[in-house]
Amino acid sequence: MGGSVWVSRAMLWDALRLIRVGLVLLVERRYTCYMNAELKEVKIDIRNWIARFSDQRLSEVYAFNADGQMEFAHPCRCLLGVTLGAPHQDCAGGHYDIALELPAAVAAEDAYDLLGFIGVQVDSEAEANDVRRRRLSPILRGEMRRRDKLKATHLYQRKRTDTDELKSHREFVSA
Repeated sequence: MGGSVWVSRAMLWDALRLIRVGLVLLVERRYTCYMNAELKEVKIDIRNWIARFSDQRLSEVYAFNADGQMEFAHPCRCLLGVTLGAPHQDCAGGHYDIALELPAAVAAEDAYDLLGFIGVQVDSEAEANDVRRRRLSPILRGEMRRRDKLKATHLYQRKRTDTDELKSHREFVSA
């Protein structure tokens, strides 16, 4: 009645391999979720920082980044360095020290640094800078689009208000 179940070694090894693969996938999935959450937080810190940029400065930084000039370890080419000083190759770097005293500057600097390392394996600072530039461009473009939408909405609302006022004026004049 209670017969024994015979299992070959090959079947055991196959089962162990499946369990191992399942665990690896689970760990990778959890790491990916953690990495995505961390990357999201970093992007939010950067978005909060660039929100203080003027439209002109935002477009200058975007062009500077697109030209491959942004570098984390350079006071004139990093995210804080381009906040107050004009993006360019070399300078004294005094504007970096001033920008470092602004609220949330340290968080923005740390976020810009992590932007080059989260979820990727890099072997040098140059590779990390490339990753940062690739990830920063969409953030900058997104801020530009957000501002364009706000301007368009504001203009639409203003035009609509002007039209309503004109209608009211016409009704008043015709009455």
